[in-house]
Amino acid sequence: MSFKTIRIKGVIKNRVASILIDSGSAHSFIDEVLAKQLQYKLIPTKPIGVTSANSTKLYGKSICSSLIWRMGG
Repeated sequence: MSFKTIRIKGVIKNRVASILIDSGSAHSFIDEVLAKQLQYKLIPTKPIGVTSANSTKLYGKSICSSLIWRMGG
């Protein structure tokens, strides 16, 4: 985590999850294992590269378009 990232506790389908909020990020991500456990449909896509807060390059290989999240009410 960096100075612009905060961690909060959230709930997805009645399951507690750690949620990282990065003020500099334009995208949202969910762990693939968690998405599968929660039975979200994952749609394969070309790898999407993202740089994490510690400068590690990560690649997403699917989209979870059915997951909708909100905060602040």
